[in-house]
Amino acid sequence: MIVDEKNFFLLKCNMITKKLIAATPIFILFFGISNYNFQESKFLFVNPLQLLEPRLQHLQESPITFLIGYIINSILNNTSITYWLVVFLGYVYLFTILYLYEKHELNGDYFIKSLFFTPFFLIIFSWMGKPDTFLVGSFLSLVVFKNNIYLSFLSILILVFSHPQIAFIYLFLIFILKIFELRLFHFTSFLISYFLYFYYQNLLMSDIDGRLSYIIENIERINIAFFVYLISGIISLFLWLWIPIINSKMFNNFKFSGSFLIIFSIAYLSVDFTRTFITMAIPLIIYLSRQEFFIQKFDQVFSNSFIYILGFFQIQKRPYGVIADSSWTISSITSENYYEILNKIGRLLKDILLYFDNLI
Repeated sequence: MIVDEKNFFLLKCNMITKKLIAATPIFILFFGISNYNFQESKFLFVNPLQLLEPRLQHLQESPITFLIGYIINSILNNTSITYWLVVFLGYVYLFTILYLYEKHELNGDYFIKSLFFTPFFLIIFSWMGKPDTFLVGSFLSLVVFKNNIYLSFLSILILVFSHPQIAFIYLFLIFILKIFELRLFHFTSFLISYFLYFYYQNLLMSDIDGRLSYIIENIERINIAFFVYLISGIISLFLWLWIPIINSKMFNNFKFSGSFLIIFSIAYLSVDFTRTFITMAIPLIIYLSRQEFFIQKFDQVFSNSFIYILGFFQIQKRPYGVIADSSWTISSITSENYYEILNKIGRLLKDILLYFDNLI
C-alpha cells in the first residue's frame, strides 16, 4: 500500500468514475450494444424455475438476472421492458460501486484507470445482457463494505448467484493477494449463499447441464479457438495495461504471476476467452493498483492525458477464436443495419469512382 494520506484525499477530489459515466455514449459508439440471451431471459422472467433446452441450461447456473427480472416482471408484466430494465440496473449498480470504490479505497483512482486500459469496458458493453455487471459490481461491493456484516452478506449473495465458480475464485484470490482480511462472517456469508444457491438449483427439479457439461461437450472447439490467433488472444487479456505490467516486472512477483497463471488456465477452458479472463482478473488489477513500482511505471506510460484515447481501442477474443473490437457486427440487433450502412457507403464510393473514371 503506497499512497500517502495527502494524495489519498486529493484523489477523492477528481473522480475518474464520473468521467467514465459521462463517457457512456462513447463506450456505446466504440463497443456497440447487444441483447444476449434475450429470448431465454424473457422465458425465465415468467418462471425462473423452468428449464431451458439442454444446450442452453448452462445459462441457468448464473440466475441473478433471471431472478431480478422475475421480480420486476411480476410488477410490469412485460418481459421485453423487463429485460432492458435489468440491463440498465446492472450498469447503475456497477458504476455506483465503481464510484464508491474509487472514493473509499486506497489507490481507487489507479484501479479505475487501470481497468480503463484493459478490455473490461469493451466486455461489459459488448456482452450486454450477461450478468457481468452484477458479478463485478458485487465483488467490488464486498471490498468496499467488507466491514459491514449485512452489506457483505448481500454482496456475497449476489456474487454467488451471478457466477458461483468465479465467486469461489474471487474468494481464493482475496486470500492469496490479501485484498482484505477475511473474517468469520465473510466465510459464513459464503457458506449461506452457496447453500441458498444449491437449494435454488435443487428447485429446478432436474440436474441441469451446467458449465462443466458444456466444456466437455465443446472441448475440441475450445482448444482450437484458443490456438487460433493465439498472440492476439494473449494481448487482449490486459491490452494496454500490459505495458506497465511488463515495465514494472510484475511477473517476478510470485503472488501476481501465480494468480495470473491460475486464471489464465481457467480462461483457456472457456469459450469466451477474454471475457472470462478479465472478469476473474478484477482482484489481480486491485493488487496491481496497490503496488508502488507498478504505479510509477503506470504514471510514466500514461503521463499524457491525450494517451487516454487508447482506452477506447480494445480487442477481445470471442467464441471460435474470433477477434473483435465491438459488437456492432455481431449483435443480432445491430449487425444487419451495420452491414446495410456499409453496403450503401460502398455503393456511394463506387459511384464516385465511376464518375471520375468517365471524366478521364
